[in-house]
Parts: sequence; C-alpha cells; structure tokens
Amino acid sequence: GFPCQPFSVLGLKYGFDEAGGRGALVLETVRAILHFLPPVFLLENVAAFADESHSWIREAVIERLTHDEQYVVHERILCSSTSGVPQTRRRWYLVGVLRSRSVREFAWPNPIECRPLLAVLGPRLLSADPCRLPPKTQRTARANVVRSLRALSKQKVDLCREEFVVD
Repeated sequence: GFPCQPFSVLGLKYGFDEAGGRGALVLETVRAILHFLPPVFLLENVAAFADESHSWIREAVIERLTHDEQYVVHERILCSSTSGVPQTRRRWYLVGVLRSRSVREFAWPNPIECRPLLAVLGPRLLSADPCRLPPKTQRTARANVVRSLRALSKQKVDLCREEFVVD
C-alpha cells in the first residue's frame, strides 16, 4: 500500500497535498501496478481514505486502475477484529484482478471470531513490569503509553491482571 499518515484521522489530514509528498505516493503505487500489471493486487490504507474529504483521490485511483477495463476492482472497509485479530482497526481495502485473469465472482472472506488477546500473546508474567516504558528516544510512543497508563489507572484497572494494549 501507500503511506496512511496523510489520510489518517489522527494525522494532520493534508491528504494528497501533504508537504512531504507521502500523499502523492498513492499515484506512484497506481503507476507501478499499471506498469507491472500483476495478476492480482491488494491495496490497504486507513478507513478515512474512503471519506468524503479524500473521495476525489480514491475515485481517481479506481478510475485509473479500471480505465480501458484493465482491472476489475472490489473495495471494502474491514475491521481487523472480524479477521481474528484482537484489535479494532478499520482499514480500506482495494482488491484488483487483471480482467484477463478475472474470476467470475470475487468474495471477501467471511468473518473469523476474534480470539482473546491472552490467547494470542500468552499470559503475562506477574513479575513483569506493566509500566515499562518505551525508551526516551521514542518520544511519541512513550507519551502514548504514559497517557494510556494514567487513563487506565484512573479507571482502577489492575495493570498486572487485566489485558490492555497501547497502540
């Protein structure tokens, strides 16, 4: 896929016009697909890429990929929790199949039950420090963890016994 930061609701929301040029990389991704013509491709980005504010670029991507009927495309917003991942993260997906290889019907996968976090990670050792912070050099990650630990503490969460993820 292409960088999500320009389109994220948590970012600065510059979209295609982001000063660093990351938003424009979506067109380079399309250019590469049309140059190499893979039989199938999968693009993924934040769900906000499908929002009204970015609809023109999303529509341009789809138009370029389906121009001259090169690809049959299918788009959908899926949540990771419906794919068996213990996380709630909505993402935009675009699957393209070269028309010459196209199957009669494309089907998105059926939902998979989400497993509990401890089933994936295994139990935490009681001696483990639940407040271990990222290094000071990772300022944003460290600040996110500190903010989350404070919020959990106010909610009286037992950090040694209850599951939590800071993302």
